[in-house]
This record gives sequence, C-alpha cells and structure tokens, in this order.
Amino acid sequence: MKSQLTSLLVLVTVYAFSQNFGTAVLMDTAPNKGEFNKIFVQAIVEKYNNQSPPHTEFYTWNENPESNPEPIEVLNGEGFGTIPIKQALYLDTQFSFEKTLKTNYQVDTLGNVLRMFVYYPHKIGPRLKMIDLPTSEVIAVHAFDTKDWGIQEHYQVTDFKKYFGDNPKRLERNRKVFNEKMKAFKKVELKRINEFYTKKVQSYGKNIDLARLVKASGDKRLFKVDEFTLDEKDKWGELYLDAKSTENIAKGDVLSMYQLSKYGDFEMYTPVSGFSIVEVTQAGPDRTKAVPSVFAKKKMTEALQSGDEIVFARSTALINEANRRNEPMKRVQVKGECFMCELYLESILLDVATTKLIERNFDQQRSYFTDQYTAEKFMDFKMEAVQDKQEGVEVIFEKTSTGMKATDVQTGRIVGLEHEEASGVGGLLKLPPNRKVQIVNMCMDIMNKDLEILEITKEKKGKIKEFLGYSAFGFENISTLYIMKITEETVGGRTVEREEEIGQVWAKRKKTNTIAEVKVTKGEKELQQALDNGDKIRFKVRY
Repeated sequence: MKSQLTSLLVLVTVYAFSQNFGTAVLMDTAPNKGEFNKIFVQAIVEKYNNQSPPHTEFYTWNENPESNPEPIEVLNGEGFGTIPIKQALYLDTQFSFEKTLKTNYQVDTLGNVLRMFVYYPHKIGPRLKMIDLPTSEVIAVHAFDTKDWGIQEHYQVTDFKKYFGDNPKRLERNRKVFNEKMKAFKKVELKRINEFYTKKVQSYGKNIDLARLVKASGDKRLFKVDEFTLDEKDKWGELYLDAKSTENIAKGDVLSMYQLSKYGDFEMYTPVSGFSIVEVTQAGPDRTKAVPSVFAKKKMTEALQSGDEIVFARSTALINEANRRNEPMKRVQVKGECFMCELYLESILLDVATTKLIERNFDQQRSYFTDQYTAEKFMDFKMEAVQDKQEGVEVIFEKTSTGMKATDVQTGRIVGLEHEEASGVGGLLKLPPNRKVQIVNMCMDIMNKDLEILEITKEKKGKIKEFLGYSAFGFENISTLYIMKITEETVGGRTVEREEEIGQVWAKRKKTNTIAEVKVTKGEKELQQALDNGDKIRFKVRY
C-alpha cells in the first residue's frame, strides 16, 4: 500500500499546477437587484477575494436548465474570459430583502407595550453545489447552518413613546395617524436602521466561505514537511511545507495533518489534527512557512517527532482517494425535482467511498463553458486534459412515495429498494426514516461489498470482543451493524440464501474515513464460532 501511495503522490506532484484553470461562481442574486442585494453580494465577494483564490469569474444563474449563465460585469476584472473554466460553484443563497419597515412588540399580560421593534422582512438559506465541468462529477454539496447568524434580530426603538405614545400597537389600529407618526420617526431613525441592517447583511455574506472549498478542490497533491524545528524548550518552533508559491497557501486556510498508520496488512493516512493558518510566509518558490493555530500544536508536534510519514491536506477528497483500496467505483446520479432539491441525499452519496456522484441536470450551462475549450484564445492551454472526460451514469437513486429506489441505467432494472417503516408508540409518534441507513444498505447490495474484519484486536475465552473493521462505504454514515450468518438451501431446484442474526457490532471509534475500531456488543461467542467454522457471514446496517 505504501508504494502505491508514493506512486500516487509522485504522479500528482508532476502534474500539479502544470497549467491553471479557472472557477466560475454562479449566484442566484446580483448587485443590481436592490440596495441590500448589492451589499450582500459585495460582502461575499470581498470575503472570497481576501483569501487569495485562483482565477474566478462571477455569474448569475437560475434553476432553468435551459438558461445560460450571465456574467456579473461589475465583479469581473480585466482577466475575465482569459482562462478556461474547469469547475462551477453554484451558490443558491435564497436571499430576499423587502425594504418596507414592519413593526413588532413585546407586551405584558395587560397589553401594555414594553418594547417596540422595527424590521425589514428578509430571509436567507444559502446552499451550494460544486461540479467538475469536464466530467460532470459533483465535488461538494453544502447547506450553511444559519442558526447563529441572528437573522431574526430586529432594530429596537429605544424611545418609542417619544414618537408613538404609550401604546404604539394600539395606535396601529388608526393607520392614518400611525403612518404620520412613522413618517416622523423615519426622518430621525431611518439612517441608523439602515446602518443596522447593512451590518447584518454584510455579516451574512462574510459567513459564506467559498474560497476555502475552491482552493481545496484545486489541490492536486498532498503537502509534505520540508522542515520542522523545535525551540529551546523543545516546543513548537517553525514548520515549512513543500507548498509552492503557485499552490497559494494563505492566511485563513484550513489544513489537516495526517499520519501514515498500519492497519492489518496495509497502510492508511490517519487524521492527527485540523487547524487554521494564522500566518504565512513564502520562503522561496518551492516551500512555505506556515504558522498554525495554537490549539493544534501539541498533537502535531508528537506526530512530527514520531518518525512516521506526515502529510497535510486542504482537500479531504485527496486523502480519501489515497486511502481507497482497489474497489470499483460506481457512477451514480440523484434524480430530483430541481437542481438543489436533493442536497441531503447527494451529501450521503458523497460520503460513500466507492461512489462517484454525477450531475446531469445542467447540460446547457455546462456547455456554456466547455464549448469554449476549443476557442482560439485558449490554444496555449493543454485542453486535452479536460476534453472527452464524460462518463455514463450507472445507477440512478431517487425517492419514491414509499421510500427509496436505485435503478440500473443500462438494464432499467431496479437494483435497490428500501421502504420507509413508520415507527412510534401506538401509531401516534411518526419518526422520520434514516436516509443514511437506506443509502448504505442499498450500496452494500448493489456493489456486493461488506464490512471486512482486518484484525481481531481483543478476544477472551473463545469470544471476539473487538476488531479493526474496513468499510468501503466509510463510517461517516453508520455505527451499528447486525451480524448475519448466511446458509444456503435448495428449494425447487434453486439455491436460496437464508440469513440468521447472530449478533451486533458497533463502530465505536473511526480511524480513517473507511477504518474503525469495532466493538462486538452481542454475539461475541457466535461470531468466533462462525469464523472458526468458515461460515459465511455478512454485516448489515439493518434488516
């Protein structure tokens, strides 16, 4: 395994940054759609540009698959159109802002107004999907968690009695009088209200971090230690990575350190710590001095002193690829009602280590960029690296009225089917189905892959207590599995399999994305006997 990893790193090092391609950021809003839309978009772009991203062009888009992207001219510089676009990041902000003041009140039990607020109705729910244009492979999907963004915060009118009297809520019943009072109030307070919402909208934009994802997706290799020193107290001194100046490590970037560890008969990169970079100095064209955040230094120092191979990555995809064994990959697609409708389902499939997620619902917009690959202006680029890379989808996943199904594209045959099972107490409490369990079950069946026991790590008196387990589907989505003993019977001239549950296991601690410490919680003796007898066993997420 180690020689394979070394070969992979040499290969990507040779190719890395032999030429640069660009990224298109396509947003569902634009600066010309209103004052606060402009503030919002400018904040997103300012945050993005401050992180030294690669060549990027900005466009607007809508969910009509037949529409072309439209360049946002005020955001694109002189270099617009000079570099071929290889990946597209679709940002659906779901941002809307109504610049009409509304009121809200806090009252006591007698209806007396204790506090008065005014606000501009608005909403936001950003989500994104990033796609490699030559292959149509989905690189990432993400829905931003906005619960701490203070979206529902309103502007408090501190001296409301001065403008509206003792009970402005009651006064609103007389709209003519109230509107006159509101007009006078705006003359004094409107500037401060707009400043309040300007800062809020700017904070929304700054919370949307796109550059981190774009830079990570552009990495072609794992970074290694060029030099590491300790200070006079044997504590963290200086760290130099073999990152070239063209690889653009910058302040604010998030990297993770990995340590090469042995599991059974093969080696994989194990996470040590993630950290943000607080200071960067380019120490020549082929190395970079990086100062990580303080909290990460102790664990990282121990790993660096271990003598094991250490690598750093902005992209988890590179680590997952390096750790992946030789399992065949399935190209899958999610069928949804709209481009962003099934992000949750797509995020689950992205976590499965043996699937490639393909997007087929944007061909017109993809062609807008890929048709330019043969343009004369790009003749100096090695465009063969991005042409003719399309591969067909093998399996389509889609939700049904009763659960989930997977269809083989070539035969049209349903190769996976999961039904939602209502659960609860007396039929009163309905629990949502576990989509992750459904997907993992279906993938295990479709790809005929199972949890593999790498090494028994704890046993006692003929009972298996713990083992190292490998799952091609990763342990992001599963923790508890059932142990099934498989027996074969001949019925009517046909051989059928029978499953008998003999125990349960629990993935208690993840080592890598595909390896975990697994504890046998039920059937310790039965599992040992099945292995000793050479019985066929299978691990299932549920049955």
